[in-house]
Amino acid sequence: MAHSPGDELPLIEYCAGAGAFPARRWIRYDDWSCVLGQEVEIRRGPKTVRRGRVDMVSEDSSIVWIAGDHAQARALYMKDDGYEAWVSPPCIQTMGP
Repeated sequence: MAHSPGDELPLIEYCAGAGAFPARRWIRYDDWSCVLGQEVEIRRGPKTVRRGRVDMVSEDSSIVWIAGDHAQARALYMKDDGYEAWVSPPCIQTMGP
């Protein structure tokens, strides 16, 4: 299912107090269809390879495109190549089933 930029991520509830954590906290998010429009960190193994906004996701949720910026061009990352998407909500609270 495709999501629009600004949609909330499922199973995550944003709460008030964006400055609640002193350092940014990143969590791995495997359903890439839900990160469209979100700021993500792309990792491969223990290494962060890119941070940026997801501007496109493949229909099968296996590929993301990170928007270009002043420092880097638009880039494509595939799950099959070992990449992971990590998100950092300002304040997260995992919701129950």
